[in-house]
Amino acid sequence: RLKASPPPLCSVCFTSLFSTMSDKKCCACNAETPAFHYGIGVCRACSVFHRRARTRKTPYSCRNGRRCETEGNFLCKRCRYDKIDLLLAQKRTQREVKKSDKPTLPVPITPTAPPNHTTSTTQTDEISIIEKMKQAYKAVCTIRRISELATRPDHQSVAPMDSATGNYELLPSTPSFMNEGSRILATSLVEFATTSFDEFATFSRDEQWLLVRSFQKPFHISDSGFRSIAAFGEKWTRHYTGYTRFMDVEYIEQYTAASGTEHLEEAMRMSRHHHEKNIKPARMDFARFAPSEEELAAMLGLLFWNIDMDQEVRQDILDIAEGYRTRILEDLRRYYGRRNFAAYGQRMGEMLCLCNLVLTKVSINKHTFEVARLLDVFAADSFAYTMQRNH
Repeated sequence: RLKASPPPLCSVCFTSLFSTMSDKKCCACNAETPAFHYGIGVCRACSVFHRRARTRKTPYSCRNGRRCETEGNFLCKRCRYDKIDLLLAQKRTQREVKKSDKPTLPVPITPTAPPNHTTSTTQTDEISIIEKMKQAYKAVCTIRRISELATRPDHQSVAPMDSATGNYELLPSTPSFMNEGSRILATSLVEFATTSFDEFATFSRDEQWLLVRSFQKPFHISDSGFRSIAAFGEKWTRHYTGYTRFMDVEYIEQYTAASGTEHLEEAMRMSRHHHEKNIKPARMDFARFAPSEEELAAMLGLLFWNIDMDQEVRQDILDIAEGYRTRILEDLRRYYGRRNFAAYGQRMGEMLCLCNLVLTKVSINKHTFEVARLLDVFAADSFAYTMQRNH
């Protein structure tokens, strides 16, 4: 039975939805249904399935690479869940577009350039914490770009003016670059923390390194997910391994062979599995959320102060971390308020879920690096592996 007051839709969406409801077919599984649920034209079975799937500790997987629908196959559980999730996301987007003259949320899944909002730099008399982290993030990007390009061999060198203007070629990653890039990133994150958080300079050297070391991989995953949206579009297995380097399944053999491992086939198989099962879903989740620069800065701040309770840190550092997490969320709420974004609570919830996804991927990456070391892709004393092992 249709609701008496359906959510407002544009004429095209309304025509499409009305046509679907007239046929009384579920938009997800295409089965006939006497009533629609979730407000998106899905049957009761699909609505119950989606609610239960959200609470699963282990997500469903697709043996067809999430291409069941595009190839005309019967939807597996993973693709069925993604279909319902996409319909819900589109419904939320349509509502927000109707409320505002300007769209505040991009269409989910379709990879677009992150919104480039211009933000007032002050809340009262001082710069906001999100703005400080945003400027610090830009400084990190500059340090990484200049340092990585400066370490390229002569036959791949970039002229200084081209480096400054961003006119350079992205190169496939190599095992040796992973060590160089990891060291450059760790160094630049010290600058990020010092610029963003005044108290960081008062910590001991060991305390500073503990926070930076724990933050490096969450930063890398978030930065790669953010920048890959505009750079790589729907090439879902392509991602940044540094600021000027990338990786994809088509370069796995070249990358693995460069490591000199004697376990070439096993290492290549492991890497392909990692790209399909871990890199690709994470890329799609970032594209679905499509964070703005301010939202990315907020994510980075929350991830920086996400201190594992198993780590031995002073209580006053834990108190500082709690204070910054609170400040970041309050500043983010004000950011949404300045844009008259009514559903900011839902948007913040989605952002926190994305943060949790990043932390999950960190654990998976740690396991992947350990397997790579056992296959002699990385040496036990390499900087990239050491950073993963000690996370």
